[in-house]
Amino acid sequence: MVFSIAIATAYATQKPIKLQSTTTSTVVGYIRNHNGTVCQQGGLCSDVVGPLCTVGNVPGGTQLWGKSAFGTCIIEVYRLP
Repeated sequence: MVFSIAIATAYATQKPIKLQSTTTSTVVGYIRNHNGTVCQQGGLCSDVVGPLCTVGNVPGGTQLWGKSAFGTCIIEVYRLP
C-alpha cells in the first residue's frame, strides 16, 4: 500500500514534457548540388519546423539545406519567423 501511494505521488508531481521547442535557433542554410556534397552558403534559416527556407525567402525558390555531421547538405531547414 505504501509503495503504491509513493508511485502515485511521484507520478502526480511530474512536470509535463514539452514535445516541441518554441525557441528559434538560427542556422546557416546552404545551396547544394544534386547529391548534397557541394554546399555554398545561401542565407540564414531556422531549425524549428515550419515553411522550408529558400534563397531570399521566396516561396518556390531555391531550397536551402543544413549540413549534416558529415558535412553534406541534406538536412531540411526552415524559414525564420
